[in-house]
Amino acid sequence: MYGDHALVFCSYMADKFAHDGLGYRYWLAVAHIIERTNEMLMLSKTYQVATYESAEDGDYAEDGFEFENEPFSFRELVQALDDYAEPSDSRIGPRTWVSTYPEIDYRTGAETTYNLHFVGPESKRKYWVKALNLKFNRK
Repeated sequence: MYGDHALVFCSYMADKFAHDGLGYRYWLAVAHIIERTNEMLMLSKTYQVATYESAEDGDYAEDGFEFENEPFSFRELVQALDDYAEPSDSRIGPRTWVSTYPEIDYRTGAETTYNLHFVGPESKRKYWVKALNLKFNRK
């Protein structure tokens, strides 16, 4: 995501500080975060709220992102998939996303559905498909 240039910059900045100082540890921590992010799957979580009125209009009352481009390890992804009920396609593939069953607000009748989408990097998409197959027991 950030590339080697960011890691070189962090190393350069860390060397500007005493090796037992806070600045040194700060830049090494930033480098560690960048390295970890480069190894992660990036995911986004969206939501849609449907009300009786919006359903009549064929639209959602509200939609948006819970989070965008968040890093997940493979283990975190597999754990997160426990919250999702079904894939978007009957045949799991690289463009499949997953959805929850609607959460119903019984006071208003509004139904909220959450979706988890793979964002990148493309080199990690095979792990997204593997996790979906593990969760939904398909090959």
